[in-house]
Amino acid sequence: MKLDEYICSKINYAEIAKIKCFIGDLYSNSHIKTFWNVLEWLEHNISYDIEKSNSIVVKNSQNLQTPFETIILKKGICLDYSILIMAILLNFGYDNFYLCTIKSRFKKTEHSVIVLKYDNNFLVLDNKLPLISFEDYISGLTINGNIIEDIGYYLIQNFNQDYSIKKIGCTKELTSIRSSDSKIPINIIERHLHIYLRKKGWEPACTENLKNIDERNFLIYYDVSIHNNIISYICDSISHNKHPGKYILKLVKIGNFLKVYFIFN
Repeated sequence: MKLDEYICSKINYAEIAKIKCFIGDLYSNSHIKTFWNVLEWLEHNISYDIEKSNSIVVKNSQNLQTPFETIILKKGICLDYSILIMAILLNFGYDNFYLCTIKSRFKKTEHSVIVLKYDNNFLVLDNKLPLISFEDYISGLTINGNIIEDIGYYLIQNFNQDYSIKKIGCTKELTSIRSSDSKIPINIIERHLHIYLRKKGWEPACTENLKNIDERNFLIYYDVSIHNNIISYICDSISHNKHPGKYILKLVKIGNFLKVYFIFN
């Protein structure tokens, strides 16, 4: 069975209706806040199923789950995540978005993500935060050493709750739009990170005589409506599993990457 036919067997009105009681709080009047809420909810409620992934590599089989099964099992592989995201978006009335399968040379299995248009950009909904533009997502994979051999595009549509998924060629709309410079307000972000860190019990240091440094690159699509979400996400990422103490924070923008230096004792 072809992938689009296989996924269609998991996505229908009855299956989508089963998940409504789990996702009601994720919807927002702001589209981009809804997208952020979905990824944040996935991070907290669904885990990547390594055992299933290894099994697929060995058996070359696709035992895909329905959206409801993924929620109940609280785990799944990337395509299970994508099917669940697809169902959530359809539930909220979105349509005309894409499932993209990405084949890399040194990966034994394809990766899948959902891609949809927002404010003249295409955003990637992967299995975790943050939101990233499609162009930056593909560039990020390349920078991390992946050699992309092929990208498959599947168009998801909703015709009065008659859902369809169809494999299409390389869509010019998706590949021709270039991600605009996200114009991240680095000074405002740094100031608000200091405020957030102090609320968590951290205290700015006057000197750089500190023992440890945590250096991170964040590739994030910036939008003012999710500014506070981004601040919380970065702060929680750099301070996770660290006991509050003295710190120094430095931010540098390199291309579309936000490099964060977190120096602490």
